[in-house]
Amino acid sequence: MQEQAPYDPIAEMRRQIDGIDQLIIGAVRRRTSLAVAIGQEKLRRGLPTYVLGRHGEVLDNYRNAVPEDDPMTQQDAVELSELIQRIARDAQNRDRAVTEQEAVAARASLADLAGEAAAVLAVGDGGAVAPPTSL
Repeated sequence: MQEQAPYDPIAEMRRQIDGIDQLIIGAVRRRTSLAVAIGQEKLRRGLPTYVLGRHGEVLDNYRNAVPEDDPMTQQDAVELSELIQRIARDAQNRDRAVTEQEAVAARASLADLAGEAAAVLAVGDGGAVAPPTSL
C-alpha cells in the first residue's frame, strides 16, 4: 500500500490560484469579445471607438473596487484595468483592420463587375453579349 503524501498547504493554494487564473482568463476573453462587438457597432454607426470619458470611468471602477487596506493596491487595480483595456483596444483594432480589408476587396470586386457590365453593354454586334470573365 502506498503512503499518502502529507498535506501541502502551498500546493493546495497554488491549485486554487490556477483555478482563479482560468476564471480571470475566461472573463478577460469574454470582456474582449464584448469590446470587439461594441467597436463593430460603433463603426456601423460612424461613432469613435475610443471615448476618453469611458476609459476614466473604467479606471475609477477598478480603483474603487479595492479597499485602501487591501494587499492589492488601488494603483495595482488601475494598472490591471489599463492592461485589460489595452487588450480590448488591440482586439478592436485587429477586427477593424480585417473589416477594412474585406471592404476594400468587396469594392474591388464590384469595380471589376462594373467594368465587365460596361464592356457587355458596349458590345454592338447585333445583340450578342460577351460572357463575363468572373462573377
